[in-house]
Amino acid sequence: MTRAEKMRILGEMASGVVHDVNNMLGAILGRAQLASMKTDLEEVRKHLAQIEKIALQGGETVKRLQEFTRHCPRGAMQPTDLNQVVADALDVTRHRWEAQAHGHGTIYLVDTRPGANVRIPGIHSELVDAVANMIFNALDAMPDGGRLILETCRDGDLCRLIVADEGMGMTAEQAARVFSPFYTTKGAHGTGLGLAVVSDIVGRHSGQIRVESAPQQGSRFIIEFAAAGGAIDIPAGDSVFASLASTNVLLVDDDPTILDVIGEALRDAGHRLTSCDNGAAALVAMEKCHFDVIVTDLGMPGVTGWDIARRARDLSPRPPVIVISGWGAQIDKNQLADCGVDALLAKPFHLDQIRETIARLARLPQQSPA
Repeated sequence: MTRAEKMRILGEMASGVVHDVNNMLGAILGRAQLASMKTDLEEVRKHLAQIEKIALQGGETVKRLQEFTRHCPRGAMQPTDLNQVVADALDVTRHRWEAQAHGHGTIYLVDTRPGANVRIPGIHSELVDAVANMIFNALDAMPDGGRLILETCRDGDLCRLIVADEGMGMTAEQAARVFSPFYTTKGAHGTGLGLAVVSDIVGRHSGQIRVESAPQQGSRFIIEFAAAGGAIDIPAGDSVFASLASTNVLLVDDDPTILDVIGEALRDAGHRLTSCDNGAAALVAMEKCHFDVIVTDLGMPGVTGWDIARRARDLSPRPPVIVISGWGAQIDKNQLADCGVDALLAKPFHLDQIRETIARLARLPQQSPA
């Protein structure tokens, strides 16, 4: 009962912040991508790529918080290399254990020990988020610096990931509670969510996690997953820069930053664009002009994205509707279909995704209303 009450409170917290946070991350991601497209300086592109990666990781963290309260899996399992997961998690957290630490005169020695053939069925972004949380936890346990060890190995049908630190360690009582929501040994500086989220992600991957620790002896977290069977080829992603220069797009969002970023990206791709910063203006535009594709935010005051999708459903021919929303993980897919929504993009997303989605939907034969 106590855990259920904690989950209810956490769910209310997540619902209250997720939309605004995803809007901010979407604007950061979009600006970084636009800047990268407009510069030929490789050093600048390198830094912008890091901004993109961190913004996307922030979006995944928000989604983890939503799913942690709902216990719903998201996405399909794909062959995932644990060594690459560790490398990406270190990249995402580098600002903390390298730049920020050195600025305070603290030295962390990061020791990676990659094993062979450590691929598992998994969702890469979730696993990166889990390892990043464990890295932050280890750094917090070593405020004066120390060695952080990340090791992977294969043991028969199991793949093992070990994260060890030389920090302050834990008592047996603390170790028994360390994966409980809201439990923290860091006082006012901790939220008690990091390792709880790790445990939830590991559980969704049918893995097991345990900790070995003692006061002043550091901590050693061991995670075990079932190994992926057979030879694995991870397909490379297709290019998603397809666009139709003749596509007439209606873009609706009450956040001027998002409207500006997406609008600039679509114009750069050759689309003809009409932008509206509220739903009422979008309905007027739809009466005056036929659009090949409508892209609309969902949560807007007054006339919402639902209203725009329902109105588009009654037009002849019916334009495809793409909904973009910071509430992506919480939206009922059946409700989307009932309202005539053809695609959903959860913020934050790559600008390439919206270009590809518009290009794909604009090629589909448009239908008359039933």
